[in-house]
Amino acid sequence: MSDKQKTKSNISKDNSNKQKTKSNISKDNSNKQKMSNPYKIKQKNNHEVSNFSIAFGMLFTLLAFIIIFFNELDSINQYKILDQGAGEVISIDADIVNPSNDGKLVHLTGIAESEKMINDNLLKLSVEAIKLRRIVEMYQWNEKKINDNKKESKNKLSNDYEKKWSKNLINSKDFNITNGHENPKSMILDNREFIAKDVKIGEFRLSNYLVNKIRGYQKLPYNDSSIIFLK
Repeated sequence: MSDKQKTKSNISKDNSNKQKTKSNISKDNSNKQKMSNPYKIKQKNNHEVSNFSIAFGMLFTLLAFIIIFFNELDSINQYKILDQGAGEVISIDADIVNPSNDGKLVHLTGIAESEKMINDNLLKLSVEAIKLRRIVEMYQWNEKKINDNKKESKNKLSNDYEKKWSKNLINSKDFNITNGHENPKSMILDNREFIAKDVKIGEFRLSNYLVNKIRGYQKLPYNDSSIIFLK
């Protein structure tokens, strides 16, 4: 009898161990479920981002369509105006003014000229032209970055300094070595455009709007008397 009781007690202990094992397994399963929640949250966030991207893409497409529509509408209006003007325009002689053409759309060709001289008093320059443009360059220090492969250190870049003509002001404060490479803080002269008055084509005076549309600059020959050195 004693052996049977011992056997039963052993069986009961084994059963208790199985229960503990089951309880541990159930806890592990609950932990797995908890770990799966962040993944689901990330999936939701990804869906929200994709929905936002789709909405933004649709809005961008709509705006592009509206811009294209109005551009095409403007092109059609310009075509209609030009087509109407082609049927109404009158070609006239630039040297003859006919009062009967007042208020009409006219077409003429000729050379734009002005009898008045243009003066750049600072450079003591006077020319007979429609426009005179002063372009200023200053001789100043410039820093160059050179890749030196002979250096064993990680920083293989070295600085080289030379002077050059530049239309823009070079800020020497940004140089790696400023001592001995200082540039002026401002340009000594500024760029400027001079426009003649009373510009005409034949007997017709051009408006300021039309004069400003004239291009075709040419380099002006100069001599020693037209060069100044300022300090």
